[in-house]
Amino acid sequence: PELGYDDYAGIDVAGKALLIMTHAPRERHQHGPFRAAEAFHYTTNRYKAINARQHGATAVLLVTDPNNHSGEQETVLSLHGAASSGSGIVAVSIVREVAETLLSGSGKTLSRLQQEIDGQLEPKSFLAQGVKIKAKVSLVRMRGNTANVVGLLAGLDPVLKEEAVVIGAHYDHLGLGGENSLAPAAFNVVHPGADDNASGTSALMALARAFQFAGGAKRALIFVAFSGEEVGLLGSYQYVKQPSIPIERTVAMVNLDSVGRME
Repeated sequence: PELGYDDYAGIDVAGKALLIMTHAPRERHQHGPFRAAEAFHYTTNRYKAINARQHGATAVLLVTDPNNHSGEQETVLSLHGAASSGSGIVAVSIVREVAETLLSGSGKTLSRLQQEIDGQLEPKSFLAQGVKIKAKVSLVRMRGNTANVVGLLAGLDPVLKEEAVVIGAHYDHLGLGGENSLAPAAFNVVHPGADDNASGTSALMALARAFQFAGGAKRALIFVAFSGEEVGLLGSYQYVKQPSIPIERTVAMVNLDSVGRME
């Protein structure tokens, strides 16, 4: 909404399967609209699948956009989180050849659609008449143990100490290159995550140290290093279910994510 950009405006996708390109409009522009920190989450495959589900779609078919990533080895993407059993939608990825076949009756191509979207910076959604798909997904349930790290600094004001401010940063990372990283062609190359999100956790620890040295604040301060952010905001979801101080007495939350570039 803040960008005035809606792929679903004027089109009913209820009960439909959606063909969706990866990445974002004008991705190669240094200051493209979706490069802004507050808008970047719209570009993730997980968000696109959830957004499609919220609009009533029954399936999403993700294909790598052709114009900006033609040099990449075309492969079927991993969809961790997007196709989980709790997502409520079938999510698969397809190679461009299959996508072009689905578009063949429309007179459109992926490349041409992307050119129009990038050139005009507006959606080009349309109904592909007479196209039907059949998809079957076999899910591999991945389980693991992880934890949030929480520190509480008591408030100083006799009244306001009953209220809390949460200061948080996620400490997990994508780990390797590939989909959703800034090096999508560098598969299985270790990324230390200096910005996303060692920068945020560093700021979190620095703030905790500074407030402790200062003796605290009027309200209680809760410092949380969240886990499981990259696979679906799992740590913050868990904290909301079991907060250190009840949510109704939590007056604000400051999230520190990718603060290392200062852009």
